[in-house]
Amino acid sequence: MHLNTWNEFRHAVYSSFLQGKDALFNLLDALLSECEAQSLIELSLSPHFQRTWDSVYEALSDGKIDERRLRELFLEYLVRPALDHPLRIGIDASNIARPKAVTSPDRSGQKVPNLPDGEQAITYGWQFSTVVALPATPGSWTYVLDHAPHRDLDHCGPGGRSPTGASGSSPPEKHPGLHGSWV
Repeated sequence: MHLNTWNEFRHAVYSSFLQGKDALFNLLDALLSECEAQSLIELSLSPHFQRTWDSVYEALSDGKIDERRLRELFLEYLVRPALDHPLRIGIDASNIARPKAVTSPDRSGQKVPNLPDGEQAITYGWQFSTVVALPATPGSWTYVLDHAPHRDLDHCGPGGRSPTGASGSSPPEKHPGLHGSWV
């Protein structure tokens, strides 16, 4: 990516932050540069995080992000494949079971497959779906197009299926950038 394009992208990401812009952006820089950090405190020690350690928690607590704008931004800056190569999309739906995390009110019910007889087939935790653009050459990097939590199973139709047929998921959004000859 050209340096000017990178700077434009960074400015656009910054503009998608609605509240706590500076602290969120410093935290983003720390996340991108400190691959060995294993805690929020360690992220706050990054030279890219130019605030005190408690600002990490304040940024996460009070910061607000225009999620729709950020998704559109990722699509806008997505590296397009050559015209003779198809765009490859990967989708992952992952469960993070945390049945004993009673202080996390945003957990939802999750179906648990392949349990022994007599075990409860539902646990509680988080469910996420991630949509990525896969690179032509396999590697450890990819472009995240969307990452969203699933809805609670209680809000789904019969059999835990949403109206779109995907278990516990919201209907897909139509993204204006996903059209044209490169799809």
